[in-house]
Amino acid sequence: MLTAIIATIGIIKFKLIEEFVKKLTSNDQKARGYTVIFLFGLIIILTALSLSLNPPTPTVRALEPEITETRAPGTKSDLEVKVETVEKGIALTEDLIRQAKENKRLKDSAFIANRDQRWVYQIGDWTNDDDKIIQMHQQLLVTENIKVVKQRKNYLFIKEDNLSKEDLDAELSHLQNDLEGISVKIIDLNNLLTRRKNNFIERIETFGRRKRKIELQCLVVD
Repeated sequence: MLTAIIATIGIIKFKLIEEFVKKLTSNDQKARGYTVIFLFGLIIILTALSLSLNPPTPTVRALEPEITETRAPGTKSDLEVKVETVEKGIALTEDLIRQAKENKRLKDSAFIANRDQRWVYQIGDWTNDDDKIIQMHQQLLVTENIKVVKQRKNYLFIKEDNLSKEDLDAELSHLQNDLEGISVKIIDLNNLLTRRKNNFIERIETFGRRKRKIELQCLVVD
């Protein structure tokens, strides 16, 4: 039984299962925890299967003369049967995982293909530094249509004029001149969305403390 369990742990591709679980949750710690629980449950099932295939021998048999097992040619031993059962179970698990990942890929592709584009100017880079956010806010006070996007714990300033990519591109050099020293580029804001998180949530976020404290309306991805 112990040999079969150890073989199971060696055969299971832990990373493959963990990567699949990560698709279901963005929290790495939760993903690893769920994976461990999954493997633990699988080991319990296989242990039960192993015991059912080879029940414990009664203690009294130890007093009987040892009998050498004879098997007909081509007949598999109990251990071979258990290992083969484990391998089939792992192969089935991997097939189900591959199928689930492929289904997700197809659904994600369909979501991206049907998703609207939302072209904006990206101003500066992502940051989680309150001081940089406050400083950038001060620099952009006279610039219209400025918004802040939040993804996880990072923030990004954008300028959304509700124009096409072509129109934004035509005005890009002017904006770069106005915001001298700050990087500006055009992005599709909806690239931040996923099939599971397919909309932005508007929320007030607070930055800084005391006299420097400011509140900004944010487009939150998650």
